[in-house]
Amino acid sequence: MRFTFNWLKTYLSTNLNAIQIAEKLTEIGLEVEVFDDPEKIFTNFKLVQIKTAEKHPNADKLQICQVVDSEGKEYRIVCGAANARKDLKSVLALPGAFIPGSNTI
Repeated sequence: MRFTFNWLKTYLSTNLNAIQIAEKLTEIGLEVEVFDDPEKIFTNFKLVQIKTAEKHPNADKLQICQVVDSEGKEYRIVCGAANARKDLKSVLALPGAFIPGSNTI
């Protein structure tokens, strides 16, 4: 059975983190076979807001977007999304990012 840490915390009154809870569950005989840590899985993803979106000079279906993440770091990216526009919030996959549930890097 799979369940989220937040769901489990609704039934537990504890300040333990997810790894500590998994260890305690195993200690009492409820084996935790797999532990997926979202912080590690989504390390190379950033929530960003598009500051500018301009047509790519050499391609009809691409745009050059200037985006900023929640820490204020700016990125200049080439984007193929037709709906990319100023102030749109999106997810940016940084180099080396692995999209869970796919074989796409």
